[in-house]
Amino acid sequence: GSFSNVTGLSRCFSCEVGRAQSQTQRSSCPICLAGSYQDKQGQASCKPCPVGKSNALNTGVSACFDCGLGLYADRAGSRFCSQCSSGSYAGSLGLVKCLPCAIGTFQPNNGTANCTACPAGSAQSSPGSTSCSPCGVGKYNPRPGQIACLDCPLGTSGNETGRTACDRCPAGTFNNQPAATACQNCTIGRHSAAQGVLSCDACAPGRYGTEAGQADCTPCPAGTYQDESLATQCKPCVAGTYTSSPGQI
Repeated sequence: GSFSNVTGLSRCFSCEVGRAQSQTQRSSCPICLAGSYQDKQGQASCKPCPVGKSNALNTGVSACFDCGLGLYADRAGSRFCSQCSSGSYAGSLGLVKCLPCAIGTFQPNNGTANCTACPAGSAQSSPGSTSCSPCGVGKYNPRPGQIACLDCPLGTSGNETGRTACDRCPAGTFNNQPAATACQNCTIGRHSAAQGVLSCDACAPGRYGTEAGQADCTPCPAGTYQDESLATQCKPCVAGTYTSSPGQI
């Protein structure tokens, strides 16, 4: 831990910080090499850099350096800090290990300080992920950072992956099941004038349905009538009767 480089001295000099000497009768103290340091004078050996720190310099340092963001050192005496692998991150200095990306987030790159929230239309339920999964058909996700996609609600459908919203069933159709990929046409004799309905309405008396998927029923023409609902055709006026306007019951 000491040396003398001048003859005739009464005492030896202590090794400076960043240097050490393990042998006796020496005229100098070697510098601490990369991966080590010495913060005290007069020491016989250098110290290995503690975990979470490194030193790549061969210049004799008195302290090692914290691993930067996105880096870590899990072994003592490290010359360099290692990059966090994809799916993990280091958001603070001097870490011994990287942290896995939380559920609902991902990171495809190495050496990063944070993870990214899954975009809307996708989800991720596993920690340490490098990507997010798009919502399947019949599902959606309106917000980022989610762990699961939602079923398309009743009255809607979704026929594509990665959706942020489901489509309301158009007029003439309906849906009464969750996670539907398509809406169903109203059957003949029924109709739906509004969008996003769970069921179709029966054609009222005086009206009839001509085909599936109608938004409205057709009024019975003059000379015909219909006194029942759910009709697919109108009844002709019998001899001795008549209707002068459409839609008569």
